[in-house]
Amino acid sequence: MLMPLVGMPMMLSTGILTANAAENETRWTDNRLTGTGGEPLPLRAVVAFPGIETNRAVDLDLVDGKNGERNWLLTELTGGISAFPDDSETKERRTLLTFSDGEKFRNQRLYSIELHPDFPKKAWLFVSLNVRVDGEGFNRIVRFTFSDPDALEIDPDSEIELLSWPSAGHDGCDLKFGPDGMLYASTGDGESPGDPANIGQKTDNLLGSILRLDVSHPEPDRPWRAPDDNPWVTFKNVPDAIWAYGLRNPWRMNFHPETGELFLGDNGDENWELVRRVTRGSNHGWSAYEGSHPFRLTNELAGPNAELTTPIWEHPHTEMRSIIGGCFYRGTRFPELKGRYVYGCYFTRKLWSLAWDDMAKQASDARRLADLDHAVVSFAEDRDGEILVVTHDGPIYRLDRAPTTNPTPIPATLSATGLFSETASLQPAPGVRPYAINAEAWADGAEVVRHFAVAPGDGILARSGENERKSWQMSDGGAFARTIRQKVGDSDAFVRLETQVMHKDHGEWKFLTYRWRADQSDADLVPDSGETQPCQVGDHTLSHRFPGRAECAACHTQRSFFALAFSTEQLQREEQIADFVAAGLFRKGQEPRPEQFPALTDPHASTASLDARARAYLHVNCAHCHRETGLGGRAQFQLLHWLDLAETGAVNARPLVGLPGIGENGRVIAPGHPELSEIVRRMATRGPNQMPLIGSDEVDKEGLSLVREWISSLPEAQVSAKSPDQK
Repeated sequence: MLMPLVGMPMMLSTGILTANAAENETRWTDNRLTGTGGEPLPLRAVVAFPGIETNRAVDLDLVDGKNGERNWLLTELTGGISAFPDDSETKERRTLLTFSDGEKFRNQRLYSIELHPDFPKKAWLFVSLNVRVDGEGFNRIVRFTFSDPDALEIDPDSEIELLSWPSAGHDGCDLKFGPDGMLYASTGDGESPGDPANIGQKTDNLLGSILRLDVSHPEPDRPWRAPDDNPWVTFKNVPDAIWAYGLRNPWRMNFHPETGELFLGDNGDENWELVRRVTRGSNHGWSAYEGSHPFRLTNELAGPNAELTTPIWEHPHTEMRSIIGGCFYRGTRFPELKGRYVYGCYFTRKLWSLAWDDMAKQASDARRLADLDHAVVSFAEDRDGEILVVTHDGPIYRLDRAPTTNPTPIPATLSATGLFSETASLQPAPGVRPYAINAEAWADGAEVVRHFAVAPGDGILARSGENERKSWQMSDGGAFARTIRQKVGDSDAFVRLETQVMHKDHGEWKFLTYRWRADQSDADLVPDSGETQPCQVGDHTLSHRFPGRAECAACHTQRSFFALAFSTEQLQREEQIADFVAAGLFRKGQEPRPEQFPALTDPHASTASLDARARAYLHVNCAHCHRETGLGGRAQFQLLHWLDLAETGAVNARPLVGLPGIGENGRVIAPGHPELSEIVRRMATRGPNQMPLIGSDEVDKEGLSLVREWISSLPEAQVSAKSPDQK
């Protein structure tokens, strides 16, 4: 066990941004990070259909056509359903059904589709979706009929509703036909975080459940019937469609190819992401339990089954934040995966596999398989049982073997990275430069010291066109170091807590965290999963989270352009950019144009306008996720400061999953009413429902006051809610 960190104060004047001869060197040659790493992952993701562009994809299904033809049916969140040939070279894609035009389909979000197992004999397509009517959310399962099954032509006027139920978030809404021919549907608890109404243990509604419907033998008054062997089909106070309950948000599910048992990924709340095996009549405990762990002790298991069914596997939030259920591998390309359950995480963009012993009914040996550049949202299988990975903000992937590498060990200390010539005083090595930005994100009151290094070869690329305001592209071999330090009381002394390192190695960004020793002489590499340790800062002991690599990768994404603050607007101060240009750090002809944009406002600059300060604060603290197809994209608003307020989709918009307490009056931003604004409430919260989600354990009281004042200043009828997609 690591000993608690007892900080030895350092003086602020020591080794911070001090000019020395090394700063006159332009490129970093003492790079000891390239080629390092832990045990390499066995697989990698390769683009399956380079000619097919997707936009917020959510589901993918394979359909056999006439004359041996095969097509993929692609479902997009707001774009509808389209088809393209099962051909890696195809560029042909055609729309089958759109949900974006006309009053009938407006404000609908698609989640999943499923063809009838007897297609084309029964030419039915089942669709799960969420629709908002007067601000209220409803989940629906509907059926469409193909007017020409061979041509995959759908009659848009053939819609028949099977089921509908209210849902204020955590929708679930996956559809799968089981080997028994029944249609299984997942439903979330439809509730705010924490399930304040204990919906998960109520069985007088359809929420938090797996439903099982016989859609092949409809009843006279409804287009389905409840199978006779559903567990509570004869109970008066339990909907006859319920097969199992006690789930929070079962997003993706699938059946074991041999046993026919149902497996799924269930999003947890505070601490855990869950892999579940769901059997007839099972109660999975939410929200009395989060997985196998008591969640709300005042709750009890309820409903017709008071026996808890625990998950087969649990991932802590240090490993995973938003599980995406997968499928059992039944292909031939990777024999070592045979019979293993393959699944992933939307938030960390990582794929995992899990061994399952059907005789013992026990899971074991969870392993990481591959890292993605985009957020996994679903899985599909081709006719050979090979797995495809659907991403929400990028392409469709296939799995391939990763190139064989023999990485050298990651430097165990900060001094071994080559970034600093004198680590104890943070003196940068030749080619490593200090830099400062205009607007810092909240870091629990800590100060930040920044360095970057450009390796020999290509220089930095300042983006152009529509991306010109976004982060610059670092050349391969480059690195960033972000050192976090806490002041000791009101003195000029400080204690360094950690240095976070980002390094670009053969096109891939790698993330490392180093924990400073008590004597401040050096910093030691923390485990891959990170750690939480007590840190002594003067007379004060604080619990500090040293982020794991997956936590760093959650914010530094392709959609956020990785280096969050390495942009023209952030770096435009004094002669900083001019110095970088003079040093030849940019690719020729790819230098930034600082005259095009004003510098980003410092949120704490009293001379700036209230609007500029608040928008800058939300930009640096929130917009790395809350941008188009970012990890906050499910919330359907953006907080990039350059967007017109009407274009953010946040003003007067109802939160998809609001915190309890204000009911129907809650808005993401309620002009004139910070007390009704979800942004304010999340900023004032610490725990699993806080925003930003990671990187902070303390409320930013000054930032919270700023945003409250700004929202109070907005005229109540200034802007109506408008989705960024409606620009």
